[in-house]
Amino acid sequence: MTFKMNPNIYPPGGFVFRERDGTMIRAGSWKAVVTRTKAYRKRNVLEVGDVEKEVMDQACAASPDLCQRVNTEAVPVPRTLKSRVFAWLNDWRKEKKNNPVRYVSDAEAERRAKICQGCGFQRAVGGGCSSCAAFLKASRKEILEKVPAQTSVGACAVLNSDLPTAVHLDEIAIRHTELPGHCWRKAQ
Repeated sequence: MTFKMNPNIYPPGGFVFRERDGTMIRAGSWKAVVTRTKAYRKRNVLEVGDVEKEVMDQACAASPDLCQRVNTEAVPVPRTLKSRVFAWLNDWRKEKKNNPVRYVSDAEAERRAKICQGCGFQRAVGGGCSSCAAFLKASRKEILEKVPAQTSVGACAVLNSDLPTAVHLDEIAIRHTELPGHCWRKAQ
């Protein structure tokens, strides 16, 4: 468990660290104490180690009421549906540069859009800010060329796809356990 002293509070004894050999290292901030301690250890050919942790552990042992627990484990931040859909659009833009994209008929795209409209996994993504809206519009136009996007649908929360674009693309059916049985992308 890691602790860190509140940097906004001046510690009772000042910014000081007692080195293993008894040397007192003082400075005007904890950061400066850490820097001086590292330099001291290097000059004296001592193992540097995790100086910041040692300084904070000692300071917090002396004044535990001025310290707080710090979570040192990285917590993954879940990506939003919008960011996943934007990544899907980027993948298709790259794909289109390298390979020709095949499209389904307008009637098939309309059929697919109607299926998606009634699906519980369809979510509105929206343009949000003007740059996001511009990105959506430009990406759809680049991928679909002259075919108008099916704006009656949003995004698929399972496949992270932009449905206004996806319903037009000639993609193979896939096996995905989360897709409902009526989904046009689900392999039967």
